[in-house]
Amino acid sequence: MKGIAFIKAAVLAIVLLAAGMVAGLPFHWDVVPAAKGEPWPIFTGLVLVAVIGAGVLTVLAERTRWRGWKLGLALALVLFLIESGLSEIEAAAFNNDLKIPLAMLVNGTASSLIRDLIAGVAIALLWRKGDTSPARLLRGLWWKPPVIAVVYFVCYFTAGLWAFAQPATHSFYVHGPQISLVFLSELELGRGLVWCIPAYGLARGLRGPGWSIALLTGMAFSLLMADQLLLPNAFMPWPVRCVHLAEIGVSNLVFGCLASLVWISGSTSRSSADRP
Repeated sequence: MKGIAFIKAAVLAIVLLAAGMVAGLPFHWDVVPAAKGEPWPIFTGLVLVAVIGAGVLTVLAERTRWRGWKLGLALALVLFLIESGLSEIEAAAFNNDLKIPLAMLVNGTASSLIRDLIAGVAIALLWRKGDTSPARLLRGLWWKPPVIAVVYFVCYFTAGLWAFAQPATHSFYVHGPQISLVFLSELELGRGLVWCIPAYGLARGLRGPGWSIALLTGMAFSLLMADQLLLPNAFMPWPVRCVHLAEIGVSNLVFGCLASLVWISGSTSRSSADRP
C-alpha cells in the first residue's frame, strides 16, 4: 500500500507541475523576472512546490473518508484556499510595500484556480476506489468559527510581532507603522473566518483520533502556505521570505492544530476507524 501511495504522489506531483505551467500560460506571459540573490531558478521552485503539495495531498487523501469526486473537490478547495486564496487577500492588503500590479494578482488567482481544479480531477481519478465512511458530525457551527477566527488572530499577531522585529522584514515593510490596527485586526479576523472552511473540511473528512487529525491539519496549513515562498519573485527578496517561512511554518502549524481541535470538540464519529 505504501508503494502505491508513493506512485500516486509522484503522479500527482507531475500533474501539479504540468497543470501549474499550462494554467499559467494565458496569465503570466508578462511575468517580471525574479530579483537577484534567489537560491534557485524558477523551475526548481515550481518543482519544490509541486512535490510538497503532492506529498501533503497524498497523505490527506490516504486518511480521508471520501473517494472519487467528493475527495477531489474537497482537496482542490483546500489546496486553493491555503496556497492561493488566503495569500492573495493579504498580498492585496499589503500591496503598498509589495507593489504587485493588480492584474498580476488577479491573473495569479485565476491560474491557481485552474491548476487546482485540474489537481482535483487527478485526485478524484487516483483515489476513486477504496474504503469510505460517513463524515464526522460537527456541532457548534454557530460559535466555533468566531472562536477559530480569534485563535488565528492571536497566532498571527504573535508570530507577526516576531517576524516584524527581524531586520530583513523591518526594513522591507516601510509602511508597517502606518497600517491601522483596526484595519489589520478586521483583515485578520476576516481571514480567520476563511480559514474555518478548510479546517472544517479536514475535521469532517479525516479519519483517526483527534490528535492525528489536528496534526494533519496543522501540517497542511503550514506546508501548503509556506511552500509558495520557495518560488523566486521580483517583489519579495529571499531574506524576507526566509523570515516568513519560519513565521508561517510555525504559526500555521499551531493554528491548524488548534482550529481542528475546536471543530472536532463535541463531535460525533460514525466510524470505528476513528476510535483511538
